[in-house]
Amino acid sequence: FRADNDKGKCAKLAFLVHGNQHIQPGSVTQDLINDGEGRGLHRALLIHDIYQSTLNLHITPTLASAIQWAQIDPATAEPWRLTRLADGPRFNAWIKELAATGTVHLLASTYSDHILPYFTPAFNTDNARLAEEVLGQLYGVRFDQNSVFWTPERVLDADVLGKIAAMGYGATVIDTAVPIIGARN
Repeated sequence: FRADNDKGKCAKLAFLVHGNQHIQPGSVTQDLINDGEGRGLHRALLIHDIYQSTLNLHITPTLASAIQWAQIDPATAEPWRLTRLADGPRFNAWIKELAATGTVHLLASTYSDHILPYFTPAFNTDNARLAEEVLGQLYGVRFDQNSVFWTPERVLDADVLGKIAAMGYGATVIDTAVPIIGARN
């Protein structure tokens, strides 16, 4: 819609955290979780856990797997690093706990955010099912037609929307720098 003709209409707004990383050494992934200087993925979970405020989270299975493999060595770690704020498997268990309570809503995904238009519908569907399996095993979640699908790199057109629907998802996230034509900042 346009800013000059939106009387009586509303736009849906969703806040979400997106994570996609390739497999890296455990120490690199541990720093993505918590670098020890106040930065890291742990901050989003912590604030939503404290306030019991819903967090929409997109995490690819590649990143989820890297996190699972990023276990801190207890013999060499500072004590705070052995907690869910820094240790990979404990961090994933925290996501699972928050998903079970409804604090975290996981978005459906492809395995590693491949760009949908460049692949066949069959490949996309198989890839999304594999992602569902991995995320389901790690986080105890199920995806279905009511799940919101994260569109990789937000490459969207009618073809991609059709591919998302063919994979069985009824919704996706559309983000853009100028969401409403003619809107003023």
